[in-house]
Amino acid sequence: MAYELKRLEKVTQEAEMFFREIDDLYTKNNQAEISAEIKKKIFQDKKYSIDPFLIIYNQVPIGITWIELTTPYYGNMTLYIPDKKHVYQSLVLIKKKDYFNKKMIEIVAIEHLTEIKQACFDLKLTPNIRKRMYLWLNEVNEDYINQEKDISYELKPYTKELTEWSAKLSVESHKISKDYEMYEEMLHSDKRKKLEDLVMDGLYGSVLESSSLVLSIDNVMIGYCLVVLVECWGYKQVPWIFDICIDPTYQGNGYGKVLANEMIKNIKQDQFEIMGLAVTLNNISAMNIYQKQGFKDLDIFYEFTNVMS
Repeated sequence: MAYELKRLEKVTQEAEMFFREIDDLYTKNNQAEISAEIKKKIFQDKKYSIDPFLIIYNQVPIGITWIELTTPYYGNMTLYIPDKKHVYQSLVLIKKKDYFNKKMIEIVAIEHLTEIKQACFDLKLTPNIRKRMYLWLNEVNEDYINQEKDISYELKPYTKELTEWSAKLSVESHKISKDYEMYEEMLHSDKRKKLEDLVMDGLYGSVLESSSLVLSIDNVMIGYCLVVLVECWGYKQVPWIFDICIDPTYQGNGYGKVLANEMIKNIKQDQFEIMGLAVTLNNISAMNIYQKQGFKDLDIFYEFTNVMS
């Protein structure tokens, strides 16, 4: 009895069977079919590095997966394995291909999320647990974002010329927040700079310049935020907070709240309907600010990495 992964170069008859089943699951939950969009992304667009596989057991296809890397260190893995008894061995195969090695991989489960998460834990992968939050901009807590501030500060646009500075700041800041403790692009400023440069060049979508800001105190740059426009939730452009951080030397004095509020006010002025973000669950201070601004929880998701490899 042998399991294997069979690389897909095109949509085969076996793959099409699984895509139809995925559409059936979505329509039963009153959601739109998604297989056409998935196949286009995997086999035509190829904006990012995507590896699709059939999962085989005793020469019979029992599932399908595709691993999408948006950078060398970050990506997501989508799995559709109808029979949960095959979940563990399927994850064993994927781990052996080193997809988790020094990479942070979000798990996207079409079915059996509980079993897939457990398999990752059983395989000694290290988790990073996050949640997505959203804010209807007509429901912003105006009293909170417009409250009087007893500090003096300056704002200027965040530009690509500042990525060497921002990369160092982001790495140092996230050491304090313990957000993404195992993520290569949050541990090393050189890797972080490469990522910031790619994001500024449109890796995830256009940068929202009006809301990507640098906060200065007495002519010293102490924090920044970067907002990109992503396609999600049925909208072509949703402002998404890629990063927001304050120099650790200045943390605890309300500067993070000031920066976040100024960012929200600018996004609201740009007439967007909704915005989003993702935050690691142990970053309590950031979540407190977002909740006071009016953000609501959407879902919790799991990322895993193999830090020992």
